[in-house]
Amino acid sequence: MVLSWLLNSLNDSIRNSVLYFESARELWLDLEGRFGQSNKARLFQVQKDVSCLSQGDMDIASYYTKAKQLWDESSAVSAIPRCTCKKCECDINAKQQNYIEERRLI
Repeated sequence: MVLSWLLNSLNDSIRNSVLYFESARELWLDLEGRFGQSNKARLFQVQKDVSCLSQGDMDIASYYTKAKQLWDESSAVSAIPRCTCKKCECDINAKQQNYIEERRLI
């Protein structure tokens, strides 16, 4: 049922290229490999926009809102690795978040 739902939600040209997968998992992994790549060109553009952002004649709320929008988009298109193990004692996820926050502050 899930396989059928996935196939019916795809564009015709994409559907035709994945039509013969036997399980939803195989189909999903193929689509993830194909389309789950981060967009490096967009990431470059967003980082450039962040570096060139200046307050100019914007009030502080507008300036912060624009910066936050760019930071959120950067996070969405970048592939920041995260620890997913349940026994992590090094607290790397919090350390990475602190690093990101420091970069934003600077």
